[in-house]
Amino acid sequence: MQASIKRVATIQSVTSRLRSASLTHGPSKPQHASSAAQLPRTKIGPASEHLLAELLALYWEGIERDIALILSTLTENSYGDDYSGAFANRAYEVLANAESEQRRDTVRELVGYQDGKHLSGHTLRQRARLLLQSAQWLDFDKVVEHREPLHNGLRLAPAQIHLALDPQKTPPVLKAESVLCGRCSSAIRGSMFVGPGGSNDVICQNCYFGSDSYGRPDWHKRYKSCCLDGDITTDVSQRLCNCKTLTKVSDGKPKPLFPISPDKSSRNKHGPCALMAVDNTLAEAKFDSTRLKTDKSLSLSDYKGLMKKESDKSREKDNKLGKKQTPDLTYYMPEFGIDKFQKEGGGTPPYLRPAMPQQPFGHVHMALRFGTVLIENGVANTDGGVVITTRGPLRLAHSDEASDGDGSSLLISGSERTLYRQNRPRTPKRHKLMAKQIVGGAFCGFLDEDAEEHIIDILIDGSSKTQSEKIPHDAIATIMLELKHYLIDHVELHLSTIASKLTDKRFELAWNFSSNACKDFCDNLLNVGMYQSLFAPQVSQFDKSPSYLMSFVCRPGPLVADFPWSKYDVPQGLVEEYLLRIQHGRHEDSDFIDSLSEYWSDFGAFGEAPYKYQDLFPWDCSEAYGRNPAKCGSCNISKHVWAFPYDSLSAISMHMARESFLYPPSSEKGEQG
Repeated sequence: MQASIKRVATIQSVTSRLRSASLTHGPSKPQHASSAAQLPRTKIGPASEHLLAELLALYWEGIERDIALILSTLTENSYGDDYSGAFANRAYEVLANAESEQRRDTVRELVGYQDGKHLSGHTLRQRARLLLQSAQWLDFDKVVEHREPLHNGLRLAPAQIHLALDPQKTPPVLKAESVLCGRCSSAIRGSMFVGPGGSNDVICQNCYFGSDSYGRPDWHKRYKSCCLDGDITTDVSQRLCNCKTLTKVSDGKPKPLFPISPDKSSRNKHGPCALMAVDNTLAEAKFDSTRLKTDKSLSLSDYKGLMKKESDKSREKDNKLGKKQTPDLTYYMPEFGIDKFQKEGGGTPPYLRPAMPQQPFGHVHMALRFGTVLIENGVANTDGGVVITTRGPLRLAHSDEASDGDGSSLLISGSERTLYRQNRPRTPKRHKLMAKQIVGGAFCGFLDEDAEEHIIDILIDGSSKTQSEKIPHDAIATIMLELKHYLIDHVELHLSTIASKLTDKRFELAWNFSSNACKDFCDNLLNVGMYQSLFAPQVSQFDKSPSYLMSFVCRPGPLVADFPWSKYDVPQGLVEEYLLRIQHGRHEDSDFIDSLSEYWSDFGAFGEAPYKYQDLFPWDCSEAYGRNPAKCGSCNISKHVWAFPYDSLSAISMHMARESFLYPPSSEKGEQG
């Protein structure tokens, strides 16, 4: 009873600012997805006449800020430190990969860098190009920010669990409890932040992002982790184990009995050992922490039985209809029979169906980013209009530029599409996902290679001057002039397409939970006909180069769970899985990168990612059925990233917007258990 009361209190605490009323009917229907203060505005004029010019001005303003940051980063990482040790380590890493990649020439080149304090010209140019590529000035992204759900009917993620012996039970029994935030007392369901007080000073992400603890060096992040290694100590395992024939002492001291040895010959033959039920106790506790108030009192094993019964029932129905006896294919692949996705909740697992909202993305705040420009609807006090701002600063090496302060912004509002100018406060953003839509290909060598090399020359020359000048205005002005010549055709092509949509009175601007939520707005703003091919099929009207490098734009519509049904199929993509959780009615506290990292630290109980590169790209790149002999861990960074191109490019966008303190320190990664 107490556990049930605690669960209800937790849900109420987490959803303290949420609406419990229906979102599709009644006067409580929300009017926006993102809160904002009423700000003064200066009228510019009709958007049809001024929008494109103002968009271009805002775009170049963002690029100028990026250039200053890139210059300082290049200077600091090229002239300020001795990199001989780092390049020696890198040489040995490349040498290991060269056994399969035949890259010994690269290794010899890297080893040669140990003799000089500064980077060679070739490496300096590579670094400058990488910094310019990281700005993604011609890319499109769908940017999802964290918002608490607008109602309390969404299913929450499993909580961080703590296991301890119940002092009131004999024989000893494990008691599972959710780890609570030290400030709001709600269950922690994602990563947590640990303060100066250590394990006794732990808060949830909501409290961290909304307090003065944000960004303080005495606070650090910790991934949600499996509690077994930390909670099942030697003493606990000794008290739980009732096996009479098991050796429990080593060198005169009690020995740890957990993890359990695979040899079960010494276990009880006449009764179960309590240690054998630890994994089931943890699984049931995690399952229990996700319950809604309307859920039936069914255990995880009960739901397994229900799912099997549903599968058997489906098989019987198909057989009665004279269907071919391939129930798995009819369930997973609509073309093999009845479309179960449409009839059974769009592929939603049975347990999640009670929480599946009618408008799953209605509460999600999403914006469309092109280069340095961010376009969003659903912002309060905009009269149902659209806000256009510049993105936050790039998070490059040692970058500590603040995200706050005021920034220029545009507002399109009213039935006549009037354009206004505003100074909108910049606040730290809690990004959940950046789904890559279009890779523009800036500084990838296929737009105008000669212009790219010339800009890199100017950038390197400017970085040397940055050593003596705090802000090299002349260098920035020169680079900006060359960048405009290099980018202008593609920028005008994309921004004019956006401007034509926003000024079209048939195009809906106002946010509406049911019909024009943020996701709908972003989907409609992208020109599917222009970007529907993976690679640009025709050149732009301004230049001989393609209008983009790669596109992941899909037609608007609900996601469909695409299960692999043969060994030659590929499972759902990682970004797609994250979005499917939202569609199924699951509310995530963790962002996209954290949710992947939690697979290793929590679900897999590894404590940390077992292989290299998984700290930045937390997945296993091993290919099924041995198609590629290189397994994850023996791969190089190229193979690891290109195993999931869409997910990798989306993750890179996330990394470019994430502050360094939103990653756990290296020592913390090894202490997840």
